[in-house]
Amino acid sequence: MNELDQALSRIHSCSFEYGMGETSHAAMMVGALEALGHKSLIEAFLDVYLPRLGLLGDGELIPSEARSTALGSARGEDWLRTLEVESGSAGWRDLLHEQLPVLVEGAFGAGLYGSHRASWAVRNLELEDSAERRTELLFALSYWASRHVPVPVRAGLEPERGWTPNRILAEFDGTPASAGGFENQADAWASLSDSTLYQDSLKRADLDARDPSDFLSELCAEAAGLYLANPEHRLVHAHGLIGASGFRYLIPHLDSQGTKSALGAALHSVAAPHSLYGGSGRRVSPAPEAQPLSESWDEMRYRAACSLSEPVTELTEVCWREDRIHPDPRFRLAAADAILELGFSHGGRGG
Repeated sequence: MNELDQALSRIHSCSFEYGMGETSHAAMMVGALEALGHKSLIEAFLDVYLPRLGLLGDGELIPSEARSTALGSARGEDWLRTLEVESGSAGWRDLLHEQLPVLVEGAFGAGLYGSHRASWAVRNLELEDSAERRTELLFALSYWASRHVPVPVRAGLEPERGWTPNRILAEFDGTPASAGGFENQADAWASLSDSTLYQDSLKRADLDARDPSDFLSELCAEAAGLYLANPEHRLVHAHGLIGASGFRYLIPHLDSQGTKSALGAALHSVAAPHSLYGGSGRRVSPAPEAQPLSESWDEMRYRAACSLSEPVTELTEVCWREDRIHPDPRFRLAAADAILELGFSHGGRGG
Protein backbone atom coordinates (compact mmCIF):
# COMPACT_ATOMS: atom_id res chain seq x y z
CA MET A 1 0.00 0.00 0.00
CA ASN A 2 1.53 3.34 -1.05
CA GLU A 3 1.36 6.72 0.72
CA LEU A 4 -1.82 7.83 -1.01
CA ASP A 5 -3.72 4.62 -0.28
CA GLN A 6 -2.59 4.69 3.36
CA ALA A 7 -3.79 8.28 3.63
CA LEU A 8 -7.18 7.51 2.08
CA SER A 9 -7.61 4.61 4.50
CA ARG A 10 -7.12 7.00 7.41
CA ILE A 11 -9.48 9.59 5.92
CA HIS A 12 -12.31 7.09 5.44
CA SER A 13 -12.80 6.73 9.18
CA CYS A 14 -13.67 10.43 9.35
CA SER A 15 -16.79 12.42 8.60
CA PHE A 16 -17.40 14.46 5.46
CA GLU A 17 -17.46 17.82 7.21
CA TYR A 18 -16.33 19.56 10.40
CA GLY A 19 -17.37 22.54 12.45
CA MET A 20 -20.48 24.29 11.15
CA GLY A 21 -20.76 22.35 7.90
CA GLU A 22 -17.25 23.04 6.60
CA THR A 23 -16.09 20.63 3.90
CA SER A 24 -13.26 18.27 4.78
CA HIS A 25 -10.39 18.89 2.38
CA ALA A 26 -8.41 15.88 3.54
CA ALA A 27 -8.82 13.79 0.38
CA MET A 28 -8.20 16.72 -1.96
CA MET A 29 -5.14 17.84 -0.02
CA VAL A 30 -3.42 14.48 -0.04
CA GLY A 31 -4.05 14.24 -3.78
CA ALA A 32 -2.62 17.71 -4.34
CA LEU A 33 0.44 17.03 -2.18
CA GLU A 34 1.20 13.89 -4.15
CA ALA A 35 0.63 15.63 -7.49
CA LEU A 36 2.95 18.48 -6.48
CA GLY A 37 5.68 15.93 -5.79
CA HIS A 38 5.68 16.22 -2.00
CA LYS A 39 3.92 13.07 -0.82
CA SER A 40 6.31 12.88 2.14
CA LEU A 41 4.22 15.65 3.73
CA ILE A 42 0.95 13.72 3.54
CA GLU A 43 1.24 12.02 6.92
CA ALA A 44 2.25 15.24 8.65
CA PHE A 45 -0.76 17.02 7.17
CA LEU A 46 -3.17 14.29 8.25
CA ASP A 47 -1.70 14.15 11.76
CA VAL A 48 -2.69 17.78 12.20
CA TYR A 49 -5.87 17.85 10.12
CA LEU A 50 -7.78 14.67 10.98
CA PRO A 51 -8.24 15.35 14.71
CA ARG A 52 -10.52 18.22 13.72
CA LEU A 53 -12.90 15.83 11.95
CA GLY A 54 -15.43 13.68 13.75
CA LEU A 55 -15.78 9.97 13.18
CA LEU A 56 -17.91 8.77 10.29
CA GLY A 57 -21.47 8.01 11.39
CA ASP A 58 -23.62 5.05 10.45
CA GLY A 59 -25.68 5.46 7.31
CA GLU A 60 -29.18 4.32 6.43
CA LEU A 61 -30.21 3.00 3.04
CA ILE A 62 -32.20 5.53 1.02
CA PRO A 63 -35.20 3.83 -0.65
CA SER A 64 -35.02 3.92 -4.44
CA GLU A 65 -38.25 5.92 -4.70
CA ALA A 66 -36.82 8.62 -2.40
CA ARG A 67 -33.43 9.13 -3.99
CA SER A 68 -34.32 11.97 -6.32
CA THR A 69 -35.72 14.02 -3.44
CA ALA A 70 -32.82 12.99 -1.21
CA LEU A 71 -30.35 14.79 -3.47
CA GLY A 72 -29.06 17.70 -1.45
CA SER A 73 -31.05 16.79 1.65
CA ALA A 74 -29.79 13.41 2.89
CA ARG A 75 -26.62 12.90 4.91
CA GLY A 76 -23.39 11.83 3.25
CA GLU A 77 -23.40 8.68 5.39
CA ASP A 78 -26.82 7.72 4.02
CA TRP A 79 -25.67 8.19 0.44
CA LEU A 80 -22.51 6.24 1.17
CA ARG A 81 -24.51 3.30 2.49
CA THR A 82 -26.84 3.52 -0.52
CA LEU A 83 -24.10 3.68 -3.14
CA GLU A 84 -22.20 0.84 -1.47
CA VAL A 85 -25.25 -1.37 -1.89
CA GLU A 86 -26.10 -0.06 -5.36
CA SER A 87 -22.63 -0.44 -6.78
CA GLY A 88 -22.19 -4.00 -5.54
CA SER A 89 -19.62 -5.69 -7.70
CA ALA A 90 -19.90 -3.14 -10.52
CA GLY A 91 -16.71 -1.48 -11.70
CA TRP A 92 -15.93 2.09 -10.75
CA ARG A 93 -16.40 3.28 -14.33
CA ASP A 94 -19.90 1.80 -14.39
CA LEU A 95 -20.66 3.66 -11.19
CA LEU A 96 -19.50 6.91 -12.73
CA HIS A 97 -21.54 6.39 -15.88
CA GLU A 98 -24.63 5.92 -13.73
CA GLN A 99 -24.15 8.72 -11.21
CA LEU A 100 -22.36 11.53 -13.04
CA PRO A 101 -25.20 12.62 -15.38
CA VAL A 102 -27.37 13.31 -12.33
CA LEU A 103 -24.72 14.81 -10.09
CA VAL A 104 -23.22 17.15 -12.67
CA GLU A 105 -26.49 19.12 -12.68
CA GLY A 106 -25.94 19.87 -8.99
CA ALA A 107 -22.38 21.15 -9.06
CA PHE A 108 -23.09 24.20 -6.89
CA GLY A 109 -23.26 22.09 -3.74
CA ALA A 110 -20.66 22.54 -0.98
CA GLY A 111 -18.96 25.39 -2.79
CA LEU A 112 -18.11 23.10 -5.75
CA TYR A 113 -16.17 20.73 -3.50
CA GLY A 114 -18.49 17.80 -4.15
CA SER A 115 -17.43 17.68 -7.78
CA HIS A 116 -13.86 18.60 -6.82
CA ARG A 117 -13.50 15.63 -4.49
CA ALA A 118 -14.98 13.39 -7.19
CA SER A 119 -12.49 14.67 -9.74
CA TRP A 120 -9.60 13.74 -7.46
CA ALA A 121 -11.08 10.30 -6.87
CA VAL A 122 -11.28 9.68 -10.61
CA ARG A 123 -7.80 11.04 -11.24
CA ASN A 124 -6.34 8.73 -8.60
CA LEU A 125 -8.18 5.67 -9.94
CA GLU A 126 -6.96 6.34 -13.45
CA LEU A 127 -3.40 6.31 -12.14
CA GLU A 128 -3.85 3.13 -10.11
CA ASP A 129 -6.84 0.99 -9.19
CA SER A 130 -7.03 -0.03 -5.53
CA ALA A 131 -9.67 -0.79 -2.91
CA GLU A 132 -8.91 2.47 -1.08
CA ARG A 133 -9.32 4.53 -4.24
CA ARG A 134 -12.59 2.83 -5.15
CA THR A 135 -13.85 3.55 -1.65
CA GLU A 136 -12.79 7.17 -2.04
CA LEU A 137 -14.90 7.43 -5.18
CA LEU A 138 -17.91 6.23 -3.17
CA PHE A 139 -17.16 8.86 -0.52
CA ALA A 140 -16.80 11.59 -3.13
CA LEU A 141 -20.00 10.78 -4.99
CA SER A 142 -21.88 10.41 -1.71
CA TYR A 143 -20.78 13.82 -0.49
CA TRP A 144 -21.66 15.40 -3.84
CA ALA A 145 -25.13 13.84 -3.71
CA SER A 146 -25.67 14.98 -0.12
CA ARG A 147 -24.80 18.59 -1.02
CA HIS A 148 -26.39 18.57 -4.49
CA VAL A 149 -27.53 22.08 -5.48
CA PRO A 150 -28.86 22.55 -9.03
CA VAL A 151 -27.29 25.20 -11.23
CA PRO A 152 -29.64 28.20 -11.66
CA VAL A 153 -29.96 27.81 -15.43
CA ARG A 154 -28.82 25.28 -18.00
CA ALA A 155 -25.85 26.81 -19.81
CA GLY A 156 -26.03 26.66 -23.58
CA LEU A 157 -29.80 26.30 -23.65
CA GLU A 158 -30.01 28.90 -26.45
CA PRO A 159 -26.45 28.87 -27.85
CA GLU A 160 -25.11 31.71 -29.97
CA ARG A 161 -21.95 31.61 -32.04
CA GLY A 162 -19.05 33.41 -30.42
CA TRP A 163 -20.32 33.18 -26.84
CA THR A 164 -17.14 31.62 -25.48
CA PRO A 165 -16.05 31.79 -21.81
CA ASN A 166 -14.15 35.03 -22.43
CA ARG A 167 -17.20 36.65 -24.03
CA ILE A 168 -19.60 35.53 -21.32
CA LEU A 169 -17.40 36.56 -18.41
CA ALA A 170 -16.94 39.99 -19.97
CA GLU A 171 -20.70 40.52 -19.53
CA PHE A 172 -20.16 40.76 -15.78
CA ASP A 173 -17.16 43.11 -15.77
CA GLY A 174 -17.92 46.07 -13.55
CA THR A 175 -21.14 44.64 -12.12
CA PRO A 176 -21.81 45.74 -8.53
CA ALA A 177 -20.72 43.49 -5.71
CA SER A 178 -24.09 42.09 -4.67
CA ALA A 179 -23.03 39.08 -2.59
CA GLY A 180 -22.25 41.08 0.51
CA GLY A 181 -25.89 41.09 1.58
CA PHE A 182 -26.13 37.31 1.88
CA GLU A 183 -25.35 35.24 4.95
CA ASN A 184 -23.51 32.54 3.00
CA GLN A 185 -22.30 31.63 -0.45
CA ALA A 186 -25.13 29.17 -1.07
CA ASP A 187 -27.74 31.91 -0.61
CA ALA A 188 -25.74 34.23 -2.86
CA TRP A 189 -25.56 31.68 -5.66
CA ALA A 190 -29.26 30.86 -5.31
CA SER A 191 -30.00 34.52 -6.04
CA LEU A 192 -28.69 34.06 -9.58
CA SER A 193 -31.99 32.39 -10.46
CA ASP A 194 -33.48 35.91 -10.33
CA SER A 195 -30.75 37.61 -12.37
CA THR A 196 -31.86 38.25 -15.93
CA LEU A 197 -28.34 39.21 -17.02
CA TYR A 198 -26.90 36.00 -15.61
CA GLN A 199 -29.65 33.80 -16.98
CA ASP A 200 -29.50 35.25 -20.49
CA SER A 201 -25.69 35.21 -20.67
CA LEU A 202 -25.33 31.58 -19.59
CA LYS A 203 -28.09 30.43 -21.92
CA ARG A 204 -26.11 31.84 -24.86
CA ALA A 205 -22.98 29.82 -24.08
CA ASP A 206 -21.64 28.03 -27.15
CA LEU A 207 -20.53 24.77 -25.57
CA ASP A 208 -19.89 23.04 -28.90
CA ALA A 209 -17.61 25.66 -30.44
CA ARG A 210 -14.37 24.22 -29.13
CA ASP A 211 -12.83 20.98 -27.99
CA PRO A 212 -13.76 20.44 -24.30
CA SER A 213 -10.11 20.64 -23.24
CA ASP A 214 -9.62 23.93 -25.07
CA PHE A 215 -12.86 25.26 -23.60
CA LEU A 216 -11.64 24.47 -20.08
CA SER A 217 -8.21 25.96 -20.79
CA GLU A 218 -9.76 29.28 -21.82
CA LEU A 219 -12.14 29.22 -18.87
CA CYS A 220 -9.44 28.40 -16.32
CA ALA A 221 -7.10 31.09 -17.65
CA GLU A 222 -9.91 33.63 -17.35
CA ALA A 223 -10.62 32.38 -13.82
CA ALA A 224 -6.96 32.89 -12.87
CA GLY A 225 -7.22 36.44 -14.19
CA LEU A 226 -10.34 37.07 -12.12
CA TYR A 227 -8.59 35.75 -9.02
CA LEU A 228 -5.70 38.16 -9.57
CA ALA A 229 -7.92 41.15 -10.32
CA ASN A 230 -10.14 40.78 -7.27
CA PRO A 231 -7.85 40.44 -4.22
CA GLU A 232 -10.68 41.25 -1.82
CA HIS A 233 -12.45 38.06 -2.94
CA ARG A 234 -9.50 35.74 -3.50
CA LEU A 235 -11.05 32.64 -1.97
CA VAL A 236 -14.32 32.65 -3.88
CA HIS A 237 -12.48 33.07 -7.20
CA ALA A 238 -10.00 30.36 -6.18
CA HIS A 239 -12.95 28.03 -5.61
CA GLY A 240 -14.20 28.79 -9.11
CA LEU A 241 -10.87 28.00 -10.76
CA ILE A 242 -10.37 24.83 -8.72
CA GLY A 243 -13.89 23.64 -9.47
CA ALA A 244 -13.69 24.34 -13.20
CA SER A 245 -10.39 22.52 -13.68
CA GLY A 246 -11.68 19.42 -11.89
CA PHE A 247 -14.14 18.68 -14.67
CA ARG A 248 -11.19 17.61 -16.84
CA TYR A 249 -11.15 14.29 -15.01
CA LEU A 250 -14.91 13.78 -15.17
CA ILE A 251 -15.66 14.62 -18.82
CA PRO A 252 -14.04 11.46 -20.28
CA HIS A 253 -16.66 9.45 -18.38
CA LEU A 254 -19.64 11.32 -19.84
CA ASP A 255 -21.48 11.07 -23.14
CA SER A 256 -21.88 14.08 -25.44
CA GLN A 257 -24.86 15.49 -23.55
CA GLY A 258 -23.18 14.90 -20.21
CA THR A 259 -20.06 16.63 -21.49
CA LYS A 260 -22.09 19.73 -22.35
CA SER A 261 -23.62 19.67 -18.89
CA ALA A 262 -20.17 19.39 -17.33
CA LEU A 263 -18.81 22.27 -19.41
CA GLY A 264 -21.85 24.30 -18.41
CA ALA A 265 -21.23 23.49 -14.74
CA ALA A 266 -17.58 24.50 -15.10
CA LEU A 267 -18.67 27.78 -16.69
CA HIS A 268 -21.08 28.40 -13.83
CA SER A 269 -18.30 27.82 -11.30
CA VAL A 270 -16.37 30.79 -12.69
CA ALA A 271 -19.23 33.00 -13.90
CA ALA A 272 -21.24 32.85 -10.68
CA PRO A 273 -18.65 34.45 -8.36
CA HIS A 274 -17.72 36.99 -11.03
CA SER A 275 -21.35 37.99 -11.45
CA LEU A 276 -22.00 38.15 -7.72
CA TYR A 277 -18.85 39.88 -6.55
CA GLY A 278 -18.35 42.22 -9.47
CA GLY A 279 -15.08 43.81 -10.40
CA SER A 280 -13.07 43.37 -13.56
CA GLY A 281 -10.87 40.54 -14.71
CA ARG A 282 -8.94 42.79 -17.08
CA ARG A 283 -6.61 44.47 -14.58
CA VAL A 284 -3.90 42.22 -13.19
CA SER A 285 -1.66 43.85 -10.57
CA PRO A 286 0.04 41.18 -8.46
CA ALA A 287 2.37 42.08 -5.62
CA PRO A 288 5.91 42.96 -6.77
CA GLU A 289 7.38 39.86 -5.13
CA ALA A 290 4.93 37.61 -7.01
CA GLN A 291 6.67 38.10 -10.33
CA PRO A 292 10.07 36.61 -9.41
CA LEU A 293 8.39 33.80 -7.46
CA SER A 294 6.18 32.96 -10.44
CA GLU A 295 9.24 32.19 -12.56
CA SER A 296 9.93 28.90 -10.76
CA TRP A 297 7.33 26.18 -10.53
CA ASP A 298 9.72 24.08 -8.45
CA GLU A 299 9.91 26.79 -5.81
CA MET A 300 6.16 27.40 -5.88
CA ARG A 301 5.36 23.69 -5.59
CA TYR A 302 7.70 23.44 -2.60
CA ARG A 303 6.38 26.49 -0.81
CA ALA A 304 2.74 25.60 -1.46
CA ALA A 305 3.17 22.05 -0.16
CA CYS A 306 5.09 23.17 2.93
CA SER A 307 2.35 25.67 3.79
CA LEU A 308 -0.05 22.76 4.47
CA SER A 309 -2.74 25.33 3.65
CA GLU A 310 -5.72 24.00 1.73
CA PRO A 311 -6.34 26.98 -0.59
CA VAL A 312 -2.63 27.51 -1.26
CA THR A 313 -1.83 23.87 -1.98
CA GLU A 314 -4.94 23.09 -4.02
CA LEU A 315 -4.86 26.29 -6.07
CA THR A 316 -1.14 25.94 -6.80
CA GLU A 317 -1.64 22.36 -7.98
CA VAL A 318 -4.50 23.40 -10.27
CA CYS A 319 -2.51 26.31 -11.72
CA TRP A 320 0.50 24.06 -12.34
CA ARG A 321 -1.77 21.46 -13.96
CA GLU A 322 -3.43 24.00 -16.25
CA ASP A 323 -0.17 25.74 -17.14
CA ARG A 324 1.28 22.46 -18.40
CA ILE A 325 -1.78 21.88 -20.59
CA HIS A 326 -2.01 25.40 -22.00
CA PRO A 327 0.65 27.82 -20.69
CA ASP A 328 -0.60 31.21 -19.56
CA PRO A 329 1.24 33.67 -17.27
CA ARG A 330 -1.93 34.17 -15.23
CA PHE A 331 -1.58 30.65 -13.83
CA ARG A 332 1.93 31.32 -12.57
CA LEU A 333 0.97 34.67 -11.09
CA ALA A 334 -2.15 33.28 -9.40
CA ALA A 335 -0.13 30.50 -7.77
CA ALA A 336 2.53 32.96 -6.60
CA ASP A 337 -0.12 35.29 -5.19
CA ALA A 338 -1.81 32.43 -3.32
CA ILE A 339 1.50 31.40 -1.75
CA LEU A 340 2.18 34.96 -0.64
CA GLU A 341 -1.33 35.97 0.43
CA LEU A 342 -3.27 32.84 1.43
CA GLY A 343 -0.67 31.12 3.57
CA PHE A 344 -2.95 29.87 6.30
CA SER A 345 -5.10 26.80 6.85
CA HIS A 346 -8.88 26.60 7.22
CA GLY A 347 -8.56 23.15 8.70
CA GLY A 348 -6.14 21.54 11.07
CA ARG A 349 -3.87 24.54 11.64
CA GLY A 350 -6.54 26.96 12.75
CA GLY A 351 -7.14 29.69 10.17
